[in-house]
Amino acid sequence: MKKMILVLAITILLIPATVFAAGSVESGMETLTTGDKKISMGLSMSAMDLVVFHAFADYLKENVEKQALERGYELRWTMTNANGDVTKQANDIRDLINKGCDAIFVQAVDSKTILQSVSEAHKADVKFIMYNRKADSSATGNQIPDATYNMDSEWQAYGAMVEVFKIMAEDGVEPHQILDVHGDTGDENAINREAGFRKAVEEFGWSDRVVQVISSGNWEPEVALQNTAAALQAYPNSNCMYIASDALLPGVQTALENANKWVPRGNPGHVYLGGTDIYPSGIEAVRQGYMDGNVDTPAWQTAEAAAKGAFDLIEGKSVTKEEQMMKGTVINSNNVEEVIAKAALWAVDYKDLE
Repeated sequence: MKKMILVLAITILLIPATVFAAGSVESGMETLTTGDKKISMGLSMSAMDLVVFHAFADYLKENVEKQALERGYELRWTMTNANGDVTKQANDIRDLINKGCDAIFVQAVDSKTILQSVSEAHKADVKFIMYNRKADSSATGNQIPDATYNMDSEWQAYGAMVEVFKIMAEDGVEPHQILDVHGDTGDENAINREAGFRKAVEEFGWSDRVVQVISSGNWEPEVALQNTAAALQAYPNSNCMYIASDALLPGVQTALENANKWVPRGNPGHVYLGGTDIYPSGIEAVRQGYMDGNVDTPAWQTAEAAAKGAFDLIEGKSVTKEEQMMKGTVINSNNVEEVIAKAALWAVDYKDLE
């Protein structure tokens, strides 16, 4: 993995910053390995504007290549980027099918509209693997993916807020006017995280203290900034907040700073924060005491399982259609250094690319 990351880092440095920020990276078909058997696989990403999406794409490519080498395949690989456009993703997947892919991994822009693409792939006898997203539960017949590999996003939010409430209890503080910064409401992972957040506050008996759900649009830090600022004006005594992804942290942090509430733990005015994804910025926020609990996105574990599952499907081995969910690593402001030293966190590999 580390060798791949070095190559990636060198490559990224050669890509103009505007390309990385816009998420326009898209690759043609590459032959990655040689072997006695031939196989073609493709990845359709929903977008590439977040650094964690680069981790998901890079780790999957690395693990697919590893499986191909171990099993003796000549592997042809293609990746596409939908840039958040459901129509483009449908066309991308159609192109992957027409290119002769035996299996396609898909991080769906939308969990419902992707069902048509699943059906099209199956009609062409192409294996369809949901990756870092799951298909809508309304799927029937040939709309049902062959396999789904995802992070346990409900547990991510639950785990983060459990850490926050434990830290608050340790400090002898009760939550007041809890604010909930939601992710994209059309994203299954955002929906699951909201459920996990609600589960934690209910378990600790604080459900009646959640005063506002804050929209972030389509995971947009600028929208999170505007709406968090308004919420802090409406609820100036708020001392607890959940942020659905560290991708939104820059906007939330600015709103807290402007309200004189970006204060480290142990100081008057500290707002106890729970987050999700453990971006490099999330690690630093926990390390410096601004954030109290966070749960990693298990990008490597998800990619490893998805790659193995895809080859097992191709080789006719038994693979469950049930969603396979990977749990992320938990950090809090007490154990952050110890966990970082031991755990394989994607943010450590990508710490210079956020």
